[in-house]
Amino acid sequence: MDGLMLVQTLFGLEEIEETKQCIKCLEVKPFAEFQARSYNRQGNPSEIRNDCKKCQRKESKVVQKLKKYHSVPSEDKECIGCGEKEKDKRMRINPRRKTLWTADHDHKTGKFRGYLCDYCNTILARANDDSETLIRLAKYLEKHKKCMN
Repeated sequence: MDGLMLVQTLFGLEEIEETKQCIKCLEVKPFAEFQARSYNRQGNPSEIRNDCKKCQRKESKVVQKLKKYHSVPSEDKECIGCGEKEKDKRMRINPRRKTLWTADHDHKTGKFRGYLCDYCNTILARANDDSETLIRLAKYLEKHKKCMN
């Protein structure tokens, strides 16, 4: 993924810059405006993030500000989402990581909602903070749990 691709045009093969639409600002931008999410064995990007670097910087500033005014919970506190203590989950998942606590906030207003473990916060983000999506998924799990028993 070097951001360039060959395209057959009326004038022959031309090298043009690949673009991608940012899921936050909805602007179409060159690949260079996006960060890599992961890399292959050769050290080349294998997956590109869906939000542009500019939107990532904005988001990072919001989170830094929230952390300044809302202190991070202790490692003995349970996550409101999964119910696990942060230290237990961190030791199981990644003991080298300093903390799994993430400042959860409303992405439209920037309002702080509380601290969740990184995994529960990611679940909310992937569901676009939509409670109806999460309710449907919970019903789906309950339905299939009954089928398995």
